[in-house]
Order: sequence, then C-alpha cells, then structure tokens
Amino acid sequence: MAEIRTVVTLRRKRDEIIAVIKLYERQLEQARADLAHVNAAMRLFDAGADERPYVDIHSLL
Repeated sequence: MAEIRTVVTLRRKRDEIIAVIKLYERQLEQARADLAHVNAAMRLFDAGADERPYVDIHSLL
C-alpha cells in the first residue's frame, strides 16, 4: 500500500530538522571550544588582572 503523501512529507521535514539540529550542535561545540581558547589566551596576556596572588597559608601558621 502506498504511503500517504502528507506522512512522507512530514517524515522528510523531520529528517531535515534533525540534520539541522545536529549541525547546530556541532557549531555550538566548536564555539564553546573557541571561547575556551580565547579565555585561556586572555589569562596568559592579562595574568594579574583576575588572579589573586598565591599565598601558602600553611607557612603562615
């Protein structure tokens, strides 16, 4: 028995949407990695801005 055209069209559209979501997830993963690298580079070039100086509290006791 032949499938109803509406069902075939909806399945095709569903598959399209799944593919787009997978693409966006890969792009989001790449963007997160890029952000992590930029943040790491910022820490290297501006090391003293956000960091508190290291203090060995055990030697103070």
